[in-house]
Amino acid sequence: HISNETVTKIDLPDSSRIYLNKQGIISFSQNSKQRSIDLHGEAFFEINREQRPFIINIQHVAIRVLGTSFNVKPSKEGDVIITVVSGKVEVSNGSDRVYLEADEVAMINRSKNVIDKFANSNPNFMSWKNQRLVFNNMELKDVIHALSEYYDITFQIKPPGILDCRFSGSFEKARIETVLEVLAYSLGIEYYYNNNQYILSGEKCK
Repeated sequence: HISNETVTKIDLPDSSRIYLNKQGIISFSQNSKQRSIDLHGEAFFEINREQRPFIINIQHVAIRVLGTSFNVKPSKEGDVIITVVSGKVEVSNGSDRVYLEADEVAMINRSKNVIDKFANSNPNFMSWKNQRLVFNNMELKDVIHALSEYYDITFQIKPPGILDCRFSGSFEKARIETVLEVLAYSLGIEYYYNNNQYILSGEKCK
């Protein structure tokens, strides 16, 4: 049983590796037939291939693999998002089952109890692990969403019209102020901090 306050690398007895996002919790067990993890929170898995399957249980979802690398992320609403980097993953919610390969994503909707499968379009799904953010002609609303998740901060936009502005850039281990300075200069907008949130303001894009 492991819980943490920072991103933690965990080496398992079978030589698999887990990167556990902050405030995540895992419990690991194994026997002659299978290896299994109970997961609470977000984690990235690099599973060592062997005959025994590796099972990850998170909320209402079971993920079954042999050897692969993938990210598992729960949402506040109770949904689960699985993004595969390499190998093949089987995802089940008790009633449906899908198979994922590299660059594919499954979103398991808890309220509807359905699994949606689609191609990965989010370059920042592993930013919490690699500390890198990449924006390629991305709308400001999507940039802000990524920044909110990565830095655990909130934004207010004045006026909302600038959310359609597009931005390109990449950052590695950058302070939020550094990112916002580049963002503001590139788009011709302003930012300031007030009431525990960042305010972005501007009349139009540069």
